Amino acid sequence: MAKRAKRAKKSIESIKREIEEHFLKFEEDIQENNFDRGRYHATEMSNSLFRSLEAKIKILGIEDNSIKSYKERLKPLRKELGMTEED
Repeated sequence: MAKRAKRAKKSIESIKREIEEHFLKFEEDIQENNFDRGRYHATEMSNSLFRSLEAKIKILGIEDNSIKSYKERLKPLRKELGMTEED
């Protein structure tokens, strides 16, 4: 189980780095008025990366509020693009 836990922790850090990369790209897209690509980054984060991160955290059974903070950080950016929670 130790190897699995170590791999899961590495995976969590990797997912967090990927989320940060998507945030950077998303913010760039908003500044460049590239809304279609910005929507892609928002959707990728909320539909794929957040779920994956949540699953890894649940597997390890650790307390991690990063998903909540990422969602709060994403909310105003989505509003700038006129996206709803479901988009």
